[in-house]
Amino acid sequence: MNNSLENLLVAYVFGPVLYAIEGGRIDVIIKLTNFKYIHNIINENWRGLSPEIRINRWTCSICNEDYELCEHSYGEIYNGKKCAAFPKDTEGLATSLVKEPRDKRCRIEDLLIIYIKNSSKYFVWHGFKPNRVEKRFKHLQEAYDEKLITAEALHYFARYFSENLIGTANFPTSKTKFSLSLS
Repeated sequence: MNNSLENLLVAYVFGPVLYAIEGGRIDVIIKLTNFKYIHNIINENWRGLSPEIRINRWTCSICNEDYELCEHSYGEIYNGKKCAAFPKDTEGLATSLVKEPRDKRCRIEDLLIIYIKNSSKYFVWHGFKPNRVEKRFKHLQEAYDEKLITAEALHYFARYFSENLIGTANFPTSKTKFSLSLS
């Protein structure tokens, strides 16, 4: 099944854009309509995510006050605790697709493509190597919660990725893989 670009509706990428000092991460869902970007993601040319964030205020890890106004010094030890500055009051401004992100963990883990052929909606899920396997199922659930995929597609993809860590799943299933024609 070779689909032309006019059949493509939209694609969504899932993945982390930022890892916190304490081990947490910020995940995003990004809507894409640029076919060149989608094609490069599928071919694994561009998988990195790079956030643009404005930090409006820093907090001291010792006193929890505004770091610029407190008397503690970064890296010094106070009562056995090392002083650090933590970002507070942050704004996510943008996310860029890049070949090589500064943090190698910040990369696209999943790509959902939605297209129409013969008046039917089709879903294709590209599962790249995830940083944490449980995130794949969280991404699937988020796609369903955001009404991007149907309940049937959710169950189909969850079953597929329970057996395959990475790969491409088509719903409804087809004998040939979905491909983008950029000519």
